[in-house]
Amino acid sequence: EKLQHTRRLYDTYNALLETKELASKEISLLNSINQQ
Repeated sequence: EKLQHTRRLYDTYNALLETKELASKEISLLNSINQQ
């Protein structure tokens, strides 16, 4: 039971990390468009 909970936390963490990286890339793209 505890192991399952820990695994779920890791899955959530990894998903958030991926979302954060995608958001960062989008922000960089928007910034580069704005600076033209």
